Amino acid sequence: GELDINNQEAGDRTTYHEPLSVGGCFKLVERLKKDNFEVQGLRFEKRLKKEENIVFVDPAGPDQRKDVPEDAYAVVLAGPSEQMSKETLDALERYVDKGGRLLVFFDTIFDEKYTRMRVSGFEDFLRKYGVDVRPEYAIMVPVQGVTRDPRDAFVSTPARAETLLAKQFGRAIFFTARVIKTLPPSGPYKADVLFQLDPAKRMAFWSESDPKAIANIDAYWRDVVRNQDKLEDKIMKEPLPVAVTVTQGMGELAKPRMVIFGDADFILNDERQLRVMYDI
Repeated sequence: GELDINNQEAGDRTTYHEPLSVGGCFKLVERLKKDNFEVQGLRFEKRLKKEENIVFVDPAGPDQRKDVPEDAYAVVLAGPSEQMSKETLDALERYVDKGGRLLVFFDTIFDEKYTRMRVSGFEDFLRKYGVDVRPEYAIMVPVQGVTRDPRDAFVSTPARAETLLAKQFGRAIFFTARVIKTLPPSGPYKADVLFQLDPAKRMAFWSESDPKAIANIDAYWRDVVRNQDKLEDKIMKEPLPVAVTVTQGMGELAKPRMVIFGDADFILNDERQLRVMYDI
């Protein structure tokens, strides 16, 4: 259900009930190659045919396990939106626990009838590492003269960022951003907020689980306007995180292990959005 690294077609998402595999991230691959990274797709299912730039993982060793290749610098999960196999999840867990790195992009994607959010099983996987990927997304009261779409999310790093990565970043705009929260430290792993919507930035926002804002934003917003008396109850007084990092260890010896975003739109084949990712 992830973005296709060989799909070169440009364009934004027009529906929010299909897996992200209908779209592509070829432009991102090109940019990474310019930065001297070798990029390959990784498949754990049975090899059916040869595919360009795709590595199929074959069983190996006495127990015939499938593992992430040992020379992988990092594994990117580009919008998982369909159920991942236990075999795949186990391989990724072994990879991380041996020191591997993950870069994960979630997004808000519903089933065909917009009744429930699509999940991949990777949400449960991340709880071990102190990450809570919620079945909710951010809604923001439009800012006059800046945005008219409540699904836009103006995000920033925490004022007192704890990680080096957060200290290097500033602000960004996400769209249909999935809510991603931190859990108490679990074993050697610790999650920290990377991007959040912050009431201190004079913004009004809340987390939403109702698919109506995704399926029909105009109808959803008319309901919000008609129920102004309830709006104050919806608006959050605390920051709402939409991206986190995971480190292993404590203090100066802590090692980066994961970055998890609640938005995958900016790695689609959209040159403008891709520039935003590189700028932040």
